[in-house]
Amino acid sequence: MDLTAFRLRFPEFQNVDGPQIQAFLDDAATRINAGVFGDSYDAAHGYLTAHMISVSPFMQTAKLQEDNALTTYLKEFRAIRNERGTTPVVT
Repeated sequence: MDLTAFRLRFPEFQNVDGPQIQAFLDDAATRINAGVFGDSYDAAHGYLTAHMISVSPFMQTAKLQEDNALTTYLKEFRAIRNERGTTPVVT
């Protein structure tokens, strides 16, 4: 997923600087395997990136659910991961 696609899919991050989002996109890409996620890779990449931004210090409370630090994005990422029948691949 590139920056343009991320902004389209996650408009709630429109106020976050592009270079900042790109840094998270790059980091998330190193934590998941395209071969494992196949055609769901872009979605998984986007949701993991959104989660990482949400729990970062500058947006720590974005989309947090309860007090368990789960975000709506991490829940979606996990659903995609589980659909692929994979074990956790986030390091």
